[in-house]
Amino acid sequence: MEEGQTVEIQETREPLREQGSIRALLELLEQQGMEQEKGDVLRMADYIDSMETQLGTVLKELGEVKNQLSVMQESKTKRFAVNTIQKVEHQVETLRSQVGEWKRKFVERAEQAVFDLKEKGKDAHISIIPDGVSVMVKKPE
Repeated sequence: MEEGQTVEIQETREPLREQGSIRALLELLEQQGMEQEKGDVLRMADYIDSMETQLGTVLKELGEVKNQLSVMQESKTKRFAVNTIQKVEHQVETLRSQVGEWKRKFVERAEQAVFDLKEKGKDAHISIIPDGVSVMVKKPE
């Protein structure tokens, strides 16, 4: 990415909890009396959406810093700062891409969970946490 060039921030799709397959899963979990599991799904959906939003904010702020640097007189400090920002932007973009992939897998697994719950009811073993996601979701106290 060249100096002065900003990162285009893509608008994200609708929040996970509002996507059809997630809503269907939440409704089915509620019908089955699986309130804890419903809460887990909601917390994970909100967590993933929050990560995506935060990474978007970081990219926007890095772009603003780069714009501010563009008016700065050329110097070693400026080159170092611009190079550092570009490296950080690349890392944040990579993380944001991974979060996008987690969202996609989360939706896919929600669809599978809906199918499994309809087939087997409460006895269905469902796991909708995407591979590679290692998080601890704390219940509110």
